[in-house]
Amino acid sequence: MMADENPKRREYEETLSPGPQTGGSFEVDAETATDIDWIRHDSGEAAMTVVTEEEFEAILGSGNLKKINKLITEIESITPGMARKLVKNYRIPFLELTGLKEMSVETIMELVKFGEKGGILSRKKTRGQSIKLEGLEKIGAKEAEALAKFEGDTIMLNGITSLDKETARALAKFRGKALYLNGLTSISLEIAGEMADFKVARLMLKGIKRIGVKEASALAKFKGSLLDLSGLEEMDFETARELRKYEAGGRVLDVNRYIRNILRKA
Repeated sequence: MMADENPKRREYEETLSPGPQTGGSFEVDAETATDIDWIRHDSGEAAMTVVTEEEFEAILGSGNLKKINKLITEIESITPGMARKLVKNYRIPFLELTGLKEMSVETIMELVKFGEKGGILSRKKTRGQSIKLEGLEKIGAKEAEALAKFEGDTIMLNGITSLDKETARALAKFRGKALYLNGLTSISLEIAGEMADFKVARLMLKGIKRIGVKEASALAKFKGSLLDLSGLEEMDFETARELRKYEAGGRVLDVNRYIRNILRKA
């Protein structure tokens, strides 16, 4: 099985803390990110799930790393104005908003600016690379279309448990390196067909336990370099023969040892 992310990135995401305040904004250089000695822990305070825009801005500008980190990871809902302030002031390549339960199209349109070329990270000759939205359990087509405009590398939506055709088609417009949809436990033939048109290099579907012949045939048409189905628990030979077609041309199908043995025998 292939690793999802390199060690520095994993360490970076685990830290997810703004650096020292500089000119009213918080910056973290990718070269020094792993040197940040900041460990999140429960402060015993109530979760910052509901705050006003004024409170949000005040915490961002406070320089208190503990409160800022708690705010970013635990807040459940933000307005477009709050998203605008966050993108302007939170200078870190990996934006983790795991507490968000919902987002409007207008809010997403502000958040995706985190990845714009020449944007907030341009002085470091980089840009926002990843948006992690694990708290979202559902997303509509309009929201997905707005999110797909993110110009960074990765979108993580592992809290999503189902997709309709229109939403899957909207997500297909994202042209980054990886899209994480590990919360899906199954996919229909219709959704598998839409995923075949996804533009990302890596499609992560670890949550899928079983897949049918027709779905496997459709998903095998995905043109990215890696398809992660490492959560598959069973498969018949006919399905294996269809799914094995994905590996043509040097593409990587990430599965566990049990499924790999079935693929070899099919």
